[in-house]
Amino acid sequence: MSADCKKADFHIDDEFTLTLHLADNLGLNGKVTKLDERILVAEYEDYGTKLEIEKSNESGIDFYKFSWFTPSTTKFLKDSVFLGELDTVQWFGGAQLLQQAWPILKTASGNKGYEFCPYVIMDTFLSQASGHERYWICSKKVGLIVPSQIPLWTKLSPNGYLTLQAQRDDSPYASFPRSEESAAYLSYTLCFPSGETKFVDFHLNLFKRYLGHPKGCIDDLLIEKPIWTTWSRYGKSVNQEEVLKFKEEIVSNKFPISQLELDDKWTTQYGDFEIDKTKFPDFKGMIAQLHASGIRLTAWIHPFFNVESQIGKDLKFHQFFVKGINDLPTTVKWWDGEGYALDFTNPKACSWFKENLQKLQKEGIYTFKFDAGEVAYLPKLFKLYEGKEPNDYSRAYCRFAAEFGTAVENRVGSGTQSLAIMTRTIDRLSRWIDVGLQTVIPSTLLFSLQGYYWNLPDIIGGNGFELTDVGDRNLRSDSELFIRWVEINAFLLVMQFSFCPWDYTDSEKVVQICHKILAQRAPYISYMKSEAQKSIKQGIPLIRPLWWYIETKEAFLCDDQFFVGDRLLVAPVVREDTYKKTVILPEGHWKDENGNEFHGPKSVEIDVPLERIPHFWKLNVATTTDGGYCNLL
Repeated sequence: MSADCKKADFHIDDEFTLTLHLADNLGLNGKVTKLDERILVAEYEDYGTKLEIEKSNESGIDFYKFSWFTPSTTKFLKDSVFLGELDTVQWFGGAQLLQQAWPILKTASGNKGYEFCPYVIMDTFLSQASGHERYWICSKKVGLIVPSQIPLWTKLSPNGYLTLQAQRDDSPYASFPRSEESAAYLSYTLCFPSGETKFVDFHLNLFKRYLGHPKGCIDDLLIEKPIWTTWSRYGKSVNQEEVLKFKEEIVSNKFPISQLELDDKWTTQYGDFEIDKTKFPDFKGMIAQLHASGIRLTAWIHPFFNVESQIGKDLKFHQFFVKGINDLPTTVKWWDGEGYALDFTNPKACSWFKENLQKLQKEGIYTFKFDAGEVAYLPKLFKLYEGKEPNDYSRAYCRFAAEFGTAVENRVGSGTQSLAIMTRTIDRLSRWIDVGLQTVIPSTLLFSLQGYYWNLPDIIGGNGFELTDVGDRNLRSDSELFIRWVEINAFLLVMQFSFCPWDYTDSEKVVQICHKILAQRAPYISYMKSEAQKSIKQGIPLIRPLWWYIETKEAFLCDDQFFVGDRLLVAPVVREDTYKKTVILPEGHWKDENGNEFHGPKSVEIDVPLERIPHFWKLNVATTTDGGYCNLL
C-alpha cells in the first residue's frame, strides 16, 4: 500500500505486478489506521470513508477482500485495476461483449474494450457490455470476483485497465434500496494460489467456489441433429406454406433435423396467445405434417405485451407487468414495438403465463425459444414483485423457461448455470469479422468458462442482415463464409441452421461440402454426449480452451482452437488467400486424417483448402486405437 493509500501493488513475478488505483474519485489521501497479519484498514477522514482489506487462506488460495464503507451521501466509489500488458498476462471472463475477444484484451478481432456501463444483463446491441457473471481470471493465476449485490459499473480500456465502480444513481440499481452503511458499498476479492498449482486447477478451485455448472443435460436429440429456424431465411413474413416448404427442402436435400423453430411472427399481436389464422390457416395440420417427417415444432416467445394487443389493453392483466415510476405498470420500447414486460418474480404472473403457453402446446408446439429477458428492456426505475438486484429479473425468467423441458433455448442467465437448457449467444452478423464468424469461438469459450456448458452459438452464417442479397432474400452469394461457419459449428455441441446450403449461387458445391462436414461430425456425436454427462458429474466444461492442456503464452493467446472433452480439438479458419493455418499441438503423439503423424508439443502449419476439414487424434502410446480425437478445421 502506498503511503497516501491511493495505490496497492501485488508483485506476482518479475514480469507482472497487479496494481490497484484506489478511490479514484476521492481527491484527498487516506492513512492506514490498522495493520496486522489479517487486516489492513485505511481511512479517508474528510469523506467519512474507510477501506478494509482482509486476508484469509482456504484450500491453498489466499483471498484479499477489499471492502469500502462510506456514508449514504456518497454517490459512487471507483477503483481501477491495471490488468497488465497483453503480451505479458492474459485475462479471461468478465462481461459478454458484442465483439467478444479471447483473451479479453485481445484487439486483433476488433475488440476495443467498452465504456462505463452498469454491470447487469443487457442486450449488447443496445449496451456496451452484458454483466452475467462477475468473474475474471488471468494466466498469472490471479482471480477477481465481485459480489452480485454490489451496484457495479465497469469500464474496460484497451490499455489494460478494468475500472470497478459502485453507483446506484442513474442506473438499473436505483430501484433497489441501498444496504445499511455498515455494509460495504464497493467490495471485491482478489485471489492468489498460496503454493504451486496448475492454472486449470486454480480456475476450477475458484469456479466451484463462486460459479456453478449444469446439473442435467439438454435433450440428446439437439446434439444428434441440427435445429432449423425460420428467422434468417424468412423473417417476420413466415407463414404455413413457407414452413412446410422449408421442411420439404430440408428432407429432400437429405439433411438431419431435430426440431423446426418457428420464429417471429406467428401470433396475431405481440403479446396475444392467438395463432395468426391468416398466416397459419391449419396450424395443427401443419404440425401433423412435420410429425409425419419425425420433426417437432418449437416456437419463439417473449416477455412483452404490446399496447395494441388484447392483453395489453385489458387492465385486469396489468397486475402481472413490471412497474415503473409511480408504482404503475409502465411500457418499454423493444425491437418489435412498445409494450409491457411480464414480471417473472411474481408467482401469479408466472402461473398465468405458463397456463397460456401450455394451451399453445396443446396446439402441437413442443417447447419454446425464450427471447429477450434482459434488464435493458425494463422501465426506468423499474420495480419488481420481489428481488434484491436487477439481475433477479433475468434469473427468474431463465428459471421459468427451464420449466418447459430440456429442448428450451434462451439468451440470459446469471447464477443459473445449473439449468438443463441452451443459453444462446446473442445474434451474430453475417460477416467474417466485426460481430461475425471470428467471435463465435471466443463467445463459446466465455460461456464455458462461466459455467454455461450448453451454449447455442446462434445461427450458422449469422442473422443475414449484413450479407449481400443476390436477386432475393433466399439467394446468397458468400458461400465461403457459410461453409467455414458450418465447419466451426460442426464440433460444437449444438448446430442451428436457417439459411440453407442450397440457398447459394453455387448450391451444388455447398450442399456437397456440408454433407461431408456433417458426415465427419456423426461418428463423434456419441462421444460428445458421453462427455456432456462427464461435465455434469465432474463440473468441467465440455468445450475447453487450448490452455486447458498446454499453459504457454501462445496457448493463452489462442482464440481459434478448442477441445471438446479431452479428445476433440477444433481450429476454425477465417478467409485467407493462402488457406494455411498454424496449429498448436499439446504434448503427445498426434495423427491426422491423412495418416500424417506429429509429436507435440509443437506448432505445425497445415493447408486448409475450403473442401478440407483436417482432423487429428491423439494416439495412445501403448495402443494406437485409443481414438483420442483432435479435430482441426
